[in-house]
Formats: sequence, structure tokens, C-alpha cells
Amino acid sequence: MSAVSICLMLLSGCSSSPSDQGPADNTYQYELIAPRRTVTGRSLPVVILAVDVNPRTTPTVSLVISSSYPNQAQAGVKVKRGCGSVTLRPDVEGNMQVSLINQAGGVLAESVVGVIVDTAVRELSGALSGEDLSWDSSAVIRISGDVSIGAGDMLEIGAGTTVELGDRVNIDCRGNMMCSGTVDAPVLFTAVDPGRPWGGVWHPSGDHLYSYVFFTGGGGDSTEALGHSGSQPVVGGCNSRIELDHVFMLDNPGKAFYFDSNEFSLTNSLVSRCDTGGELKFSLVTVDNCYFLDMPNDDGLEVDDDNDAIYVALPWRGGDDFSVIRNSVFISGKDDGIDHNGANLRILNCIIEDFDNEGIAGSNENHLEVFNTLVLNCEQGIEDGYGTAEVTVDHCLVSGNETGFRFGDWYSHRSSDGYLIIHNSISVFNSLHNVWNWDMHLDAPRPERISIDYSIVNDPQYNDGAGCLTGEPVFNEDYTLTEESIGYQAAEDGRSIGLLEWGEEE
Repeated sequence: MSAVSICLMLLSGCSSSPSDQGPADNTYQYELIAPRRTVTGRSLPVVILAVDVNPRTTPTVSLVISSSYPNQAQAGVKVKRGCGSVTLRPDVEGNMQVSLINQAGGVLAESVVGVIVDTAVRELSGALSGEDLSWDSSAVIRISGDVSIGAGDMLEIGAGTTVELGDRVNIDCRGNMMCSGTVDAPVLFTAVDPGRPWGGVWHPSGDHLYSYVFFTGGGGDSTEALGHSGSQPVVGGCNSRIELDHVFMLDNPGKAFYFDSNEFSLTNSLVSRCDTGGELKFSLVTVDNCYFLDMPNDDGLEVDDDNDAIYVALPWRGGDDFSVIRNSVFISGKDDGIDHNGANLRILNCIIEDFDNEGIAGSNENHLEVFNTLVLNCEQGIEDGYGTAEVTVDHCLVSGNETGFRFGDWYSHRSSDGYLIIHNSISVFNSLHNVWNWDMHLDAPRPERISIDYSIVNDPQYNDGAGCLTGEPVFNEDYTLTEESIGYQAAEDGRSIGLLEWGEEE
């Protein structure tokens, strides 16, 4: 399957209020990424990407995925700030043309997936060795029972390989893994029966690389549930090194990933419609150019079950290095966008939008630093909650939330003893509070726990901070300030208060 791109013209308007931003007047080029083949009756995940866009100026649009099979119903898909996905289930053999269509019926992108009935199958289970450690696209790899890879062995998975796993079946890789898909021939991990989820892949040691890989229908073994949200990870491990690049984790009943005491890298990837995006403890984390969408779904019902997009807990066991989340987009979830719990974490140049609880939640201990990040339409934009965590915010914009900046937590049994330090930032157009200091443990504010300078928050308690301004800022399409706005080139560093250009880091 080759990635195919076609241009789409979208018309727009723009408002001075960030929460009212409309579609941008730009040309968008879309590509479809999908496995090049699948078996009838299996899940077929499809990713939609807008190419080379600024996600701040890219609207959420409703499109349609259609197939050439007459008995396949069209599937609506929301492409949120340039990314979306859908899972199909073809049941007729042949070459299926998959098309991305706009509301006017125009075709935006197309691709062809081979749907097969009769195919060569390699069935594997138990301890693997020798030739069983090499998987390729010459046959569907069917894992009928739990498999294990011994320490010192290497499991190699070639481009275009389809791996089908049975009900609650797991892979335990104590050696190393090289999973080498390509954009034209991704690797697919999927369930033999879409109604009976498979388990997960566990890496208790070793070095592991996944490139252009789809995971769908996994995390279904409740006996392997663990972590903050109490579900099984699709990919997990401890004391190992793992890189995931162009990995697409879609429609998994379990959490996408879980790692403890790991060096973990996730780049150019999408996580969507999983129990949670993932949990990382005592790990050194790099997340770059990724999307986390719809945790665990986008049904509009508020149910708090720790469905964070990503949860980063406790400091890296290997030293004082900070974990980093950068250039990434988090949209729609039933808990927090990014939940920090005692880690040393930097969030740089991100968008967090439409989470039922916090956009960014800091708590427990250590340091959380947030730079050039936009937080929209959450219950609370950026929170410094329980414990002694120090949260520093610089050149950020929080708007359209119930509360913008919050010191304190909803827990009455835990006190808040940290510090919230805000520089060069904007908190406006939030419905309840632009800034709120309230410790539920005390049932009162905590004095001298919030410091604000060179910012626009329009709150009488904080307007007198050094360099602070009052009034309504005016925004460009990318949420930076216009030249006519208050706060333009008025930050402490001579740049504008609030957001800098997309991609700009300290």
C-alpha cells in the first residue's frame, strides 16, 4: 500500500477569542496509511494524516472513509488538527479501494488494500527458536498460544507481516526485537477474532525497535492488568530500551503501553481509542511529533476511570535527566491530557484540548516545566496539585477552560505544598477562573504558592505582578498575539507574552 496524497481547499474565518477559532484558509494534503493486506473478517486500521501542517491552524473536520466494496458501510471520521483514524472490517476477497471523502463528495486521498481469504499460515506457540524467530510477509503469522523469546535471541519481523493473535494470547520477549515495517508495507498486529481481544507484548529486558507498526484489538488479558488504570498494556516492559517510530495503536481495550524503569522513545506516532494512552514509571521518556486522540473514545459521556492520554510517574532511575514531551497533540479524553506524578518532565510546544479533567496535571514531587504550549477546553488547564511538585509555566496560553491555572487539588485528604510559577503566559476567556488558588485539604487558599509575572491573567489578585498587563488580547490564527494586541513584544525576554511560533523551543 502506497501513501497517496490529494489536496483539499478549506475556507475559514478567524476570531480574537482562541476558543472560537474556525477552520484555516489553507490547502491540506492528506495521506492514508494502512496495512497493504488483510484477511477477510479481520480489523483493518486506517490512519489519516494531513501533511506538513501547523496543528494550531489546522481545524477539526468531519470526513468519510469509503470503500469500493458495496456491502461496506461508509465510516465517518473526525480528523483532529491534522490526524484521525478508523477501523474497517472487510469481508469480501479482492482489492479494496479505500477513499477519503469530504462533505461535498470530493475524493481527498485513495489507497488499495488486498483482502484475502485463503493464505499461507504459520502457526506458532510456546518457546521460539531457530527459524521461528524470523517472521515475514510470505505467510500470516498466527499465534495460537502464548509464545516466548529467550534472552540473547532476536525476533525479526519483516515489512508487510501480518501477526494474528488468539484470545488473550501474549508474547514474552526476553531477548531483542526488530520489527521493521515501512510506510508502503506496515506490520500489523491484530486479533484472529475481532470480538476476542489478544493480550500484549512484554519486554522484560533487551533492546527493541518498532517502525511502521499497527496494533489493534490488544490488551484484553485481565490477568495481566497493571498500573494506574488497571488494564493490560498492548506493549510493555521493564529494564529495557524501546523505540517506537511511526507506530499506530488503535482500538485496543487495554492501555497502549506501560514501561517501568525503561528508556522509552515514541516518535511520529498515533495512539487513539485505547483504555489509556500509556503509563511510564521511573523511566526516561521522549515523545516527539505524536498524536493522542479520544481516550478511551469520543462518545461525549463523562466517566472518570483514569483514562489519561499519558501518565508519567516518578523520576528516572538512571539519573537526574528530564523526560521530554514535545511537538505533540492531545485531544479528547475522560481524564487528563498529561498527568505528571512525581517525575522530572518538560512539555514543549504541545497542544492539549478537550479533556474532562486537567489538560496538564502536576503532582506529588519533583519538577514539571511547560513551555510554548496551548491548553483549550478542559476542566482545568494547568494544575499544580497535591504534594510538593514545582510547576513552571512559560510562554503558554490557556483558554476556554473552566479554570485556567490552578494551585490545589480535588483531594481533601492530600495537601498541596508545591509552587506554581508562571512567566510570560496568558490565561483568558476561562469560564470560572483564570487563576484559582484553593487547597481542598485546607478548604482555603495556600498563601504565596502562586507567582505570576509578565503575563495576562485578568485576575485582581495577580494583575500587579511584575510586567503583568490587563485587557483582552487579540490573537492570530495560530494563537500568537497580533501586532496590535496588548502583550505584543512585552514578555520579559522581549518576545510576545503567550505563545511563540509552533515548533519554537527554549
